[in-house]
Amino acid sequence: MEEGGNLGVHTEWLPIGGVVVATIVNALFLTYMGQTAFNAYGWRIYMGTGAIVAVLAFIIRSSSLSRRCGQGPG
Repeated sequence: MEEGGNLGVHTEWLPIGGVVVATIVNALFLTYMGQTAFNAYGWRIYMGTGAIVAVLAFIIRSSSLSRRCGQGPG
């Protein structure tokens, strides 16, 4: 099998894993903050953590793609 042959299999599960993790994090926020606090300000923290994860995922994916194509360090 060629290098990266399982990329499609791994990529297929990423959205499902993201939904599961987001659901767990949301449940934790609601459990520890309570509905009132979450509605008042907690949703901003929740969305902020999601934005940080999205930026990190973009950086990691960009760097791995550039290495795979031979355009970057590594």
